[in-house]
Amino acid sequence: MELPIIDGHFWIVRNGEIVDWDFPEFSQIFKMWKCKNEKHYIPAPDMTQQIMIGMFKKVLTKAFDNKTWEEILVKFHTLSSKIKMTAPQFSRCFQNCLIELHERGGELVFGSLGFKKKHSDEFHYEWGGVNYKTIADFLPR
Repeated sequence: MELPIIDGHFWIVRNGEIVDWDFPEFSQIFKMWKCKNEKHYIPAPDMTQQIMIGMFKKVLTKAFDNKTWEEILVKFHTLSSKIKMTAPQFSRCFQNCLIELHERGGELVFGSLGFKKKHSDEFHYEWGGVNYKTIADFLPR
């Protein structure tokens, strides 16, 4: 199963709250770009989200023999447990979200993730960007 390579981020919204994870690898991003651990999420426009999420779902649908989305979540969760991917992992936002969706529900959201720069009102976007709107924006160049 090979998921598309993108410059974007997935997260979950549940009861109006963002569900996302922190990772030790973020400290390297903070040092390099002089940021602090204050996240800023920008959801992509609705159509871009639908297409991007659809692209990822299509890969899973093929990999899991055209099962329904609910069946895919169950099968992915089972597979993840077998390969010991039970805790969220850095650089696997989509997979992390699938496990979270299966275990606790919510809404899958796609867009950009940035971190607040120190001593500034600006953000550094590690995944996506403030001007990212279309599918082409989120694909590698």
